[in-house]
Amino acid sequence: MLLVFLKNWLLPPSVYLLVRRVLNKRSVAAGGMDGLLAKWLDKDNGFFVELGANDGYFQSNTWTLERKRNWRGVLIEPSLNNFLTCIDNRSARNHFECCACVPFGFDKPMLELTYSNLMTVAETSVLDQEGHAKAGLQNKLSIGYAAEKNAELIRFGAVARTLTEVLERASAPQEIDFLSLDVEGGELSVLKGLDFEKYRFNFMLIECWKLAEIQSYLAGFGYEVVDKLSKHDYLFAPAGRHPAMNV
Repeated sequence: MLLVFLKNWLLPPSVYLLVRRVLNKRSVAAGGMDGLLAKWLDKDNGFFVELGANDGYFQSNTWTLERKRNWRGVLIEPSLNNFLTCIDNRSARNHFECCACVPFGFDKPMLELTYSNLMTVAETSVLDQEGHAKAGLQNKLSIGYAAEKNAELIRFGAVARTLTEVLERASAPQEIDFLSLDVEGGELSVLKGLDFEKYRFNFMLIECWKLAEIQSYLAGFGYEVVDKLSKHDYLFAPAGRHPAMNV
């Protein structure tokens, strides 16, 4: 609650960000996710890909890896305001993309999304787009933002690119250490725009609203669940490489 008060009443954004880093230095990711991932991602100088990156700090699954283990990677965020803040918050060694990732064959240049900060949802989501975004607006206090009881939903368009296109634009390595995929129900749509013959991942943390569908799809490319880290967050890795935990 102290951070909420400081953000909304006392401090300009730049100063608030510094204070938040000090007060919340043990864990940046939601639910201490960065700590839960540490045993799997125990290496320096790795390469990550994160969707959606949001502001690059709040609830980020890659910020700690970058700051403490010298990782770099690709940060993808469709909303322009969060994208610009993400650039300010993260190292220039990263590649930044302001776009929404879509499946192969998506035939429109833009993807429609409904803005709700960390719960921004795209038209490709398996969730109720309007209902999920409204829930996000009413839930802002729990994620460090003032609730907006009378706020109206804002729809916007983001450039549509497949994840393969983004990785090519970033000159990403063909073996990527970690993919963090949290796009509010659009995860399978994103995965269907990824060339698994060209890019392989040592670990993928995926928010799964329909776990069986994502498991089935990824099994076809040789991946399995190795850990359940929260109600909806599952860690995938190449099949047979690691013993499964908590699944």
